[in-house]
Amino acid sequence: SLHPMKNLSVPGDGGFLTTNNKKVYERVLLLRDHGRIKKGNKEIRKCYGFNSRLDNLHASIALVKLKYFFGWISKRRKIAEFYNKELAGLNRNIVTPKFNKKDKTYEDTFNSYVIIAKKRNALRKHLLKNKIEVFSHIDKGVHLEKNLYPKKIHLPKTEKIEKEILSLPIYPELSKKQQLTICNEIKKFYFK
Repeated sequence: SLHPMKNLSVPGDGGFLTTNNKKVYERVLLLRDHGRIKKGNKEIRKCYGFNSRLDNLHASIALVKLKYFFGWISKRRKIAEFYNKELAGLNRNIVTPKFNKKDKTYEDTFNSYVIIAKKRNALRKHLLKNKIEVFSHIDKGVHLEKNLYPKKIHLPKTEKIEKEILSLPIYPELSKKQQLTICNEIKKFYFK
């Protein structure tokens, strides 16, 4: 996804897929343009598809940004490490993301830095009052949308966590001073 809120983004929605599987490549190529293929100067619809083509302007923006992508990820990881270190003393009030450098099977890119916080709503209000933008991306689980699921679905752990999560600012340009201010305001909130 190249959505504007992602680490690698373009001004509008877009995305790309990579594969080394020829069948997957051919199927995606077909699906991305309403299921149409060109035969000579005619278009033939082979199946239902989507309008999922990335235009040249957005693709060129993504290509330029791709040169900086791994540097940005490195900066995000350093910010996440700083947050984890600074907030470590609040472990009764906050759970920070696990950060495992030894596991080489994945590398977190920290598109978001999400904490689980006691008194989440009061903490959010405190941080916003102090001009620190935070998000609680999920206030209501998709499973609770009546128009999607007419039968009530009860997911107690999900419903508990969605009331506790809060995303702290994390982006490559976030200065050390700003990071420290964020952590100090969180500490101030819990130690008042």
